[in-house]
Amino acid sequence: MSNPLDTKTHRQRIGRIGEDAVTKRYAEMGFSVVARNLHLSHNEIDLILQNETHLVFVEVKTRHTAPNTPTRFGRPAAAINKEKRARMRKAAEDYLREHPTHLQPRIDVAEVYMTKLPDGTDTVTEILIFPAAYAGR
Repeated sequence: MSNPLDTKTHRQRIGRIGEDAVTKRYAEMGFSVVARNLHLSHNEIDLILQNETHLVFVEVKTRHTAPNTPTRFGRPAAAINKEKRARMRKAAEDYLREHPTHLQPRIDVAEVYMTKLPDGTDTVTEILIFPAAYAGR
């Protein structure tokens, strides 16, 4: 029997909850959404946001765990390996080529931590944002 938590639909739903929470956090910091789940060069950018000075490409990683809790998968951002960083950079460069801007671009990473409430509802417990996570790398 397969585990319903391993289905793609469940992962997509959890990812969407994480992206929604990160979008709300950035909105609280004065950012607006430019695009969500944008596919460029066979790569996906989870979120593109902007404020008066920055255009931010955000990779969102969501997990059902607490920050600094050992898991077999490690921290959410640990899932972003060298190849993934290169694909993110390429997608951001392609976007900027197609949409020139005076705004300062950067790539952020957002870790979203979730838990299940007693009624089974998923809830976000913490969001950690790492601005300019891959600057100069």
